[in-house]
Amino acid sequence: TKVNGTEEYNGRPLRFVDMVGRFSEKPGGRWSEGSHVTTGEENSGVRLIKFPWLPMSENLFQFNSATEIRLAEIYYALAECKYRAGNKADAAKLLDAVRKRNFPDAAWPANSYEANIASLTDDEFVKDLGREFIGERHRRTDLVRWDRFGLQWWDKAPDAKDRSVFPIPARALNSNSLLKPNGFE
Repeated sequence: TKVNGTEEYNGRPLRFVDMVGRFSEKPGGRWSEGSHVTTGEENSGVRLIKFPWLPMSENLFQFNSATEIRLAEIYYALAECKYRAGNKADAAKLLDAVRKRNFPDAAWPANSYEANIASLTDDEFVKDLGREFIGERHRRTDLVRWDRFGLQWWDKAPDAKDRSVFPIPARALNSNSLLKPNGFE
């Protein structure tokens, strides 16, 4: 399936490249701006597709109508409950049941939370959530739940405003004068 561009390559088929640059403006790209999401074009960078798209099956369902949850989510949710209740040992056991598949047998003892219970901290739990659920649209919710959403990460500066809730849609604000914007002007 061909994908047509909507920006620099408007109406033309996109050829995805694994580099970030302004390739439509200059052969080889413009590198003086650096390799950053804001300096790339719509065809540059890597796309993460963790799970295959659901096919149409005799028009029985659409792509967006199938709920998906992995067993790992259940394990992690229960582990978080146990961790927050102060039961790090049971939390570690649940996390390790999922994580063991990521390590060769020889490396597992050094990476097991059960074997290294002191390594299971709030920071490590949040990092592990990010590693396990990368590309699954959990990160924002996880960061809000752990009270870390406004903090600095990668090249994002800390937020001064509380962005832990979504804005109230303008349509709702316009239809009810009792509603006030919740920090999103």
